[in-house]
Amino acid sequence: MCGIFPSLRRDAARTAVLSDFREQSKAADGASELLLSNFGEARVPPPIVLGVASLPLAMPVEFELVFEIEPS
Repeated sequence: MCGIFPSLRRDAARTAVLSDFREQSKAADGASELLLSNFGEARVPPPIVLGVASLPLAMPVEFELVFEIEPS
């Protein structure tokens, strides 16, 4: 999968949660595991995980990924 994307520059997840929910990182762990298995630990930054009151279009989870693109 690395091909033209040599590394990931930003890995962020936002989860729509109630105010007493404290396990946002567990909700995003699956995405982190997938990224690590495809890019390796050296190419994936630590994830940023936030719990928010709501997300656009009533989505439960939103991921933001910013990749470095290798020039051709």
